[in-house]
Amino acid sequence: MTESTAVATTNPVGNLMAFAGGTNPFLQHAKSEGVSDGLYMRHNGNTGKFIIGDEEIEGGTFYFDVMGARLAWLGFDPNNKPVNGPEVKMLDGVALQDPPKVPGVKWIKQIKLTITDPESGKDIVLSCKAEKPNRAIWKLIKAYGETVGRHPDGTGFQVPLVQAGSRSFEMDIKEKQDDGTERTMRVKKYSETFEIVDWGTADLIAEVKASAGDHSEEAAPPMKDVTPQVEVLPPQETKTFPNAAGAATGRGRFGSR
Repeated sequence: MTESTAVATTNPVGNLMAFAGGTNPFLQHAKSEGVSDGLYMRHNGNTGKFIIGDEEIEGGTFYFDVMGARLAWLGFDPNNKPVNGPEVKMLDGVALQDPPKVPGVKWIKQIKLTITDPESGKDIVLSCKAEKPNRAIWKLIKAYGETVGRHPDGTGFQVPLVQAGSRSFEMDIKEKQDDGTERTMRVKKYSETFEIVDWGTADLIAEVKASAGDHSEEAAPPMKDVTPQVEVLPPQETKTFPNAAGAATGRGRFGSR
């Protein structure tokens, strides 16, 4: 009896068509699901720095995949363990459902999106509080929506290069004393800032990732709480954008440490 050498899944023409025009369906699906290189970033309202794993950075320039942004609820139970809530892709135009009523769980609305470091080529999941419309991430979403149409890229759109920084403000907090009384203290806090400084094509970002090399064997920092601590929204003050020179070239790494 003659053995068949045919492979059921082999379809050279169909396989090549799936990659037509430089597209990669596998990477596209991974991107749409928010897959990163094991890195997570959030802003620390007490220090004004961004936390990536165990590392703290002042800020820097990153390519923001705003098209893949998600609205999500993240909760914490009485033991401070994270609880995932409803989540939707903003591009789908579907309203985010209210979080379930779970005893003891406090919910925080977030916007999550993947950002790419222009120097290392690594993808990072950025999470920002989005409970109020005057948050910096909402201002970035609005600015993107107003300008993305002017930056076509083939059948899609270019990706914005965003300068991430911090601005400071002062607020009063009440501190409980040993005798049970409360004392009002004036403290300095920080909130994140985001500004679109340039745009990049899909080919450019792919080139950045290709030239960065393979990071698959590098150990990823452990995942930490990606929710910034609760802080009062500040009045407008002076912005500080580290690594301004990097913003002009799109090769800014993370800024100064």
